[in-house]
Amino acid sequence: MPHYEDMIKKMLPKTYHRKHVAHEIYVALHHFKSLVPMMDRYVYNDGTTKNLMSLTGTIPVMFADETHNLSEYDTKIPSPSTHT
Repeated sequence: MPHYEDMIKKMLPKTYHRKHVAHEIYVALHHFKSLVPMMDRYVYNDGTTKNLMSLTGTIPVMFADETHNLSEYDTKIPSPSTHT
């Protein structure tokens, strides 16, 4: 396991399938260099909160045969016990 992947694994709460999720995040970061992993607080509609892994940054998007950077991209990676 690469050092950076191991560091991501340590960031994840134990509710995640840490080895698998850390590897998938590492692959995403390899392809999209501007993404940054971090833990972020998410508020559900019922007002409850949970710390979730987040990938934030810009990603390239093809539109009309041109590449544009989708700015302020932010996705939360839900844990198995997350609300549905």
